[in-house]
Amino acid sequence: MRTQKWLISVGVGIGVVAVLVLSQQPRHKPVAPPSQPEHSQPAAQSPAAPAMPTTQTPPKVVVAPPPVEAAAEKSEEPLKVVRVRANQVLASVNGASIMLKDLAGLPAAQAGADQAMSPEMYEALLQRAINREVIVQSARAQSVELTAEQQKHLAAMRARMERQQPDVVQLTMSPERVEFESRDAAALLLQVNLAAKAGLPSPYVTPELVERYYQEHKADYGELPADAAERRAAWQPIDSEIRLKLAPIVQAAHDEQMRKFVDDLKANANIVMVEPAQ
Repeated sequence: MRTQKWLISVGVGIGVVAVLVLSQQPRHKPVAPPSQPEHSQPAAQSPAAPAMPTTQTPPKVVVAPPPVEAAAEKSEEPLKVVRVRANQVLASVNGASIMLKDLAGLPAAQAGADQAMSPEMYEALLQRAINREVIVQSARAQSVELTAEQQKHLAAMRARMERQQPDVVQLTMSPERVEFESRDAAALLLQVNLAAKAGLPSPYVTPELVERYYQEHKADYGELPADAAERRAAWQPIDSEIRLKLAPIVQAAHDEQMRKFVDDLKANANIVMVEPAQ
């Protein structure tokens, strides 16, 4: 069958998880040479050495040839590609098959065609599909469902994806992609509910954490006023400052616990992997 190369964005369409941090190297501005003072006197020339006209010869430019051997080795290195057949079972979770359609929401015109991707892309999409299937099965087994608020959120997200402006053609958001992203988002919300049922702490800074931190670092903030109004006014900036300090710590701890939680669910599932064609 004809193989097509494709590129898939792995974003989920909702803000349930997390964030990227970009860093930039500092830029150094060139330092201009010091200017000569306005009243500085020119250096005197020696009478025994009269100024002679000079001619400047252009510098000789030498262009080094490229490393032929290194370039040849690089060009001969084969590009690693994973070829996924449309009807191939890539993995199974407790007997439920995971196929190409579970890796991404392919448009109907591409659903029956084989696809090619990098090994890194394939691994990321496959693990995402396995995690989704494990979460859905675990939620069903534990009778964990979406809340009314979560269902409302999903409906609004789906409506945004399906909405098209006049005279605008959306090439990537096909009906199949909308369905795929909706299922993926629902699985992430079920994961949150499963984690809460298992007793995992919230990823947000709670008032209890703020109060505990304040009591442990009261010397840094001082005593609060006795008057209720003054106490509230003094507490607001303290509360904000403590939350900013604790937020990345609490989020990092929650992410690590969630990773272990999902790994435990996968360890209790019967997952069978199938090697695709290279």
